[in-house]
Amino acid sequence: MERSNSLLRLDRELDALARARDSVVEAVTNGIGDRLSKVKPLRNQFAPVYRLPDEILSYIFMLLHDSSDWSIGRTASHVSSVWRQVAVNTPRLWSGINKLNQLFVETCISRSKNAPLSIVICEPYLHPPSQMRKAACGAVAKRCVAALVPHSHRWERLSLRDLAWSDILPLFHAPAPRLKDLSLKFLADCPNDVLPSMSLRPFGGNSSQLRALHLADAPIPPSPSTLYPHLTSLWLGYAGDGNTPLYQSQLLDILKSTPYLEQLNLYEVTVSGSPGVIASPSIDLPKLGRVYTDSLDSWILRFILGSVYAPAIHTIEATSIFLGNDLASFFPLRERLERSIPSLLKFTSVEFEVLDYSDEEDFASVGIKGLVGQITLLAVDFYTQPGCIAHPIFCGLGRDLPLPLLTSLTITGLEDDRIDVSQIVDTLANLPTLQYLKFRKCSASFIDALVDIPIRTICPDFRSISHEHPY
Repeated sequence: MERSNSLLRLDRELDALARARDSVVEAVTNGIGDRLSKVKPLRNQFAPVYRLPDEILSYIFMLLHDSSDWSIGRTASHVSSVWRQVAVNTPRLWSGINKLNQLFVETCISRSKNAPLSIVICEPYLHPPSQMRKAACGAVAKRCVAALVPHSHRWERLSLRDLAWSDILPLFHAPAPRLKDLSLKFLADCPNDVLPSMSLRPFGGNSSQLRALHLADAPIPPSPSTLYPHLTSLWLGYAGDGNTPLYQSQLLDILKSTPYLEQLNLYEVTVSGSPGVIASPSIDLPKLGRVYTDSLDSWILRFILGSVYAPAIHTIEATSIFLGNDLASFFPLRERLERSIPSLLKFTSVEFEVLDYSDEEDFASVGIKGLVGQITLLAVDFYTQPGCIAHPIFCGLGRDLPLPLLTSLTITGLEDDRIDVSQIVDTLANLPTLQYLKFRKCSASFIDALVDIPIRTICPDFRSISHEHPY
């Protein structure tokens, strides 16, 4: 018994000592922590960056924010109390909303005060996907939308992706007088009864500052929609396929509704109609300077190029164009080009390149570049049958694509089993102003045969022929 009592007393004493030790350690730690929190700011004040005026810090933060680092406000606010105060009181740092999170959205709205808002939100990646997760995400989206709607007068950019129309429709009923950039991508379940009114007069018809419209697998507003009149940039993607065809007349009406258009982008757009149709009279687009397309049938671009009057065009880039029978399925007739896009008749040099083909492939990729001096005005990659490279594309130079000012032609990657010398000579006959003919990585037999042909009889100003890396 006495022994047990002794052990009990010792255990109690050990517990008391441990508690005393912990109390002392806690007191010392808290004291040192409090002192450190006071000393560190004093020490930091001697660092050059901490001697910067608040206005300079704020300006630096804004530069980082404007370079697409929208997280700088949150990052800076966790560095020190001084930086936090500067960051929290710099409204522009909180003007970028890119998270589908109600607290985050409300915080940005509050701290951004009256700064214009750039809103980029999308449904987060759900793995594994489930109806419950999508429903929860939809509920969050609705709450975020409810927070954003009262501030629609501040929207400058609105980008929505992978969201359900039912969750975001209130956004399109709010006036957006400062909105400049609208992007809608892969929005699901758009109700048919909502489309007509929503697409004709979105934002209550109050979006006169809109300059850029980006639609990917989204309903295309019909003309005359209030979205079009002041656009300078239009991007259409994944359109016209499936249950909602895009007709030629609809595309023409859209172009007619965008008289200030400067840039047109088309990506995997399917147009329903007749390949031979060209608008008459031409649609006047005096400011259109750039046209970018990807994965289009050649006749669609021919239809567009032949239907507009765009004298200011200085860049046409077309990738993965599916060619019809020949280059005439891509370029309008010369008389039409002279009236619609006269710059396409000003090439001084052309580069023709067989990019990739083999007997095992179902297609060949052939590129054409048209240059005026050192400036590339046209860059097109065609897809066509491997055995049909010579006639539809190369033999169309000067015939289907008029080249009245051409002085230099460069041919790359062409083999003699795809075209013979007589076809090259026939093509040169359509290029009377040619002065320089260059072969690169082509069959050596071309040079051997051409040196015996009096090219000057068909090209009076012809000066030289050369071959780099023959095989």
